[in-house]
Amino acid sequence: MMKHRNPLSFSNKNEFLFFFGLVVFFIPFLEHLEGEGLGLSGFWRRVKATTRERYKKRKKKKPRRSPTPKGTRLFYLHKHHKESRRKKKRKEETMSFAAANACVPNASSVFAKKTTTTTTKKNVIVQKTQKKCIVSAEATKQAHEGIAEPHESTLASMRMSSRNSPPSSSPSSSGTYAHEGITEAHESSLASMRLAPARGANTATTSSASSKADGKNTLYFSATCPFCHKVWITMLEKNVSFDGFVWEDLENKSEALCKTFAAGSPDAEANPSVPVLSLSSGKIMIESDLVMNYFCCNETYPGVDLRPKTVEQRYDGQLFENTFNTVVPAFFKCLRAKNEAELESAISEVEHALTKADRCLQMNPSFGGDNGNYCCGNQFTSHDCATMGFLSRLRIVLKHYRNYDLNNTLQKLPWLKSWADAVEAHPSLLKTYELIPGIVGKASVDEAFIAHFAKFVSWRSTN
Repeated sequence: MMKHRNPLSFSNKNEFLFFFGLVVFFIPFLEHLEGEGLGLSGFWRRVKATTRERYKKRKKKKPRRSPTPKGTRLFYLHKHHKESRRKKKRKEETMSFAAANACVPNASSVFAKKTTTTTTKKNVIVQKTQKKCIVSAEATKQAHEGIAEPHESTLASMRMSSRNSPPSSSPSSSGTYAHEGITEAHESSLASMRLAPARGANTATTSSASSKADGKNTLYFSATCPFCHKVWITMLEKNVSFDGFVWEDLENKSEALCKTFAAGSPDAEANPSVPVLSLSSGKIMIESDLVMNYFCCNETYPGVDLRPKTVEQRYDGQLFENTFNTVVPAFFKCLRAKNEAELESAISEVEHALTKADRCLQMNPSFGGDNGNYCCGNQFTSHDCATMGFLSRLRIVLKHYRNYDLNNTLQKLPWLKSWADAVEAHPSLLKTYELIPGIVGKASVDEAFIAHFAKFVSWRSTN
């Protein structure tokens, strides 16, 4: 019968020594782990600490608030923005204080001083004074006086003031403009349209014309310039006469013209152009439309009233002027053309501009028949003055240099032809045609105009 072995007994000495060595070695190793906090006791300590921290956090967490009753949210919003409203109010009071000081230095104001003390790291006490201005109702009223006044000058510069306002008797404030509602400015000189040849640095020499005399009105002028022509017709209609005419040779401009133009032009380095009006008061005016407006609206000059009588006529006249004057750049393109293709394109532009002008007259209820054949009906206006001078240039100059016959085009445009027949027979225009040859030293108006525009032509068609 086999005997059962005692599990605590060892069969031999070697087995005993093996287990004894394991015990001797493992006990110090467990003590080392306990010292490093990696043993079983350390593990349980970490578990207890983590559990304790989670409990504390859960305890500190705020309970979820119940839904806000009606009206309570508005209260919280008001409370939240209460401080910001106070800051805004302080800012408005500060701005009122600044406005009062700027406009009413002696306004009665009450200053409240609030002194606060702040302590720095070095225990230095700094006094800060904040000033608040509580402006009385009377001071506020005085501070705003003169600010909300209507800006009449702005309305006048925008040409929006009433026509029924009484015109001033002074030359500088002449009532309503003749060209109210202008939406595009027509250039008054060939140079400003960049269609004139560039002037050399030494070409502005003194001419034989007399220079400006102190205390006199002086007008620097050219008899053959189409932009001066509109001013000239206006002056004849208004019976404007003074001795200060300076007839300029545009190929040899006087030193007086160059200096006067530079003094009155926004661009002092620009090529001087005519007309230039220098008044005895020292005011200098440039741009043909502006100079024409000065004579047209100046009540001190007698003569015909060139301003349209009604608002509708003023609109129709200005629309026709703006449309007809689109022929001006096309006219210069014809002269500056360098081949047949460019010439044909430019002539098409001329005819297109004239066709649009014909339609403007056709749409005008005041034009034609018993109403009259001026652009505003039976009244000769500044809009006729501003456009009629170019008809002769189209007829004479383009016929000579480009073999273009204006009469053939007008036969297709009956409304424009009626207007052209009326303005070309006007006495003031015929008067200028009588004076031009003697002023420029030519035998006829045709020769004068052909010579004036010769500088723009660099190529001649063989046809």
